[in-house]
Amino acid sequence: MSGPILVTSGLSKSFQSSRGLFKKPLTVQAINNISFTLGQAETLSVVGETGSGRTTLAHILAGINYPDQGMLLYKGKPVSYLQKKDEELLHKKLRLIFQNPGRTLNPKAPVYKTLIEPLHNNPDVPQHEYRKRINQILEKVGLRPEQSHWLPHMFSGGQRQRIAIARALVSSPEIIIADEPLSALDVSVQAQIINLMLDLQQKEGVSYVFISHNLGVVQHISDKVLVMFGGQLMEYGHIDDVFNRPGHPYTRALLASVPGLKRNALKQWRQTQKILTKSIDTHLGCPYVSRCPVATEQCHHENPEHTPVDQQIVSCHHAGNI
Repeated sequence: MSGPILVTSGLSKSFQSSRGLFKKPLTVQAINNISFTLGQAETLSVVGETGSGRTTLAHILAGINYPDQGMLLYKGKPVSYLQKKDEELLHKKLRLIFQNPGRTLNPKAPVYKTLIEPLHNNPDVPQHEYRKRINQILEKVGLRPEQSHWLPHMFSGGQRQRIAIARALVSSPEIIIADEPLSALDVSVQAQIINLMLDLQQKEGVSYVFISHNLGVVQHISDKVLVMFGGQLMEYGHIDDVFNRPGHPYTRALLASVPGLKRNALKQWRQTQKILTKSIDTHLGCPYVSRCPVATEQCHHENPEHTPVDQQIVSCHHAGNI
């Protein structure tokens, strides 16, 4: 395939939040104007702190939530969230791995029943092939076929995450969205899961949207990275470009806060970081303005455009000058 497998353009989503019986609901902009491309057998990591909109983006890609604005292209064709055939396409070609696999497994059902559910909606796999397909997937993720009769509590945390990966793979998706898949695991088990995902990507050609706050892992597995803050894109580009030449103050602050990733040029950003003194207002100015050491009056009142800087896209009024 020559072109990208997935393209998003200007994805935005807001939610209504109640403020009490006699008050108008508050509109919360969860994500705003998110654009990126994902290639075949490529990994895009989405990073940012809690509340940055990463999970909302994942749910939109997976068809769990619908965007208010923007476009999603799958292999060059627009996906309509209101068309049943396109919704079925998303559920078949894009699979989601949740942060805590234990919560997605029925404690009273054997693993076989968990893995067979995605196959019911996949006409490419005939019913008489279900058992064979499930056994193959279990072996690919390092489990034994006979373990398909076990209940979830009989597995370790790392094994349950392998089951979650198997469930995502069983219907032969082309894209897997992994939302913090390592956060509940020990470091040694994290390494096993990372190696498993990379091995499956090489053998199956699957593409990943990997959501994580672990920048060390992100640097190791990613082709591209999307940095989010306050629901907006701060920086986007190839992993080496963004990590070696970060163009946004927030990206620099993230990298400077991780000992293993610190560079001499970034150390000053750790000292100059301002403390968050007011809540994020995504309707006025840059969402990062109250923490930015280079913020000006323009940053308080005008939301920055997506600006090309070197090989990256940076959303900053001072892009290219810091």
